[in-house]
Amino acid sequence: LRRFATVVLHKAISRGEVLALNDRLYHGKYKLCVDDCQPNNPAHVRTLCPRLRGANKFCRWANLRYVDKPCDFMHPRHALPTLNASFRLERVDLRSAKGEDLVSHFMQSAPFHNGMPRVVDISQIINPV
Repeated sequence: LRRFATVVLHKAISRGEVLALNDRLYHGKYKLCVDDCQPNNPAHVRTLCPRLRGANKFCRWANLRYVDKPCDFMHPRHALPTLNASFRLERVDLRSAKGEDLVSHFMQSAPFHNGMPRVVDISQIINPV
């Protein structure tokens, strides 16, 4: 299970402190992954995004069209393996075993802060390779 949070520090920390944070466990059991984004660093404009060079070849910030925070690194089209990916949505019947399983798991993820939601539709993504 992955959790994601963004923290902007008001004061820069050293590379050693970043590496030390990566070695710590949050609440004694969750591994931290600290990303030193260095916003507005002019050197990044000429450098291929390190996330695209990594194992996943995926940059969350570029793929989300910079909603969370911008990624200052280069994202050339040839380095984006999912750029031309195709997919289709297929409806999941809410009364099917899969539909009931998804709805019950969602409803168990409470508490909901402003009432009780009602699931009205579920679609699965079909991504042919």
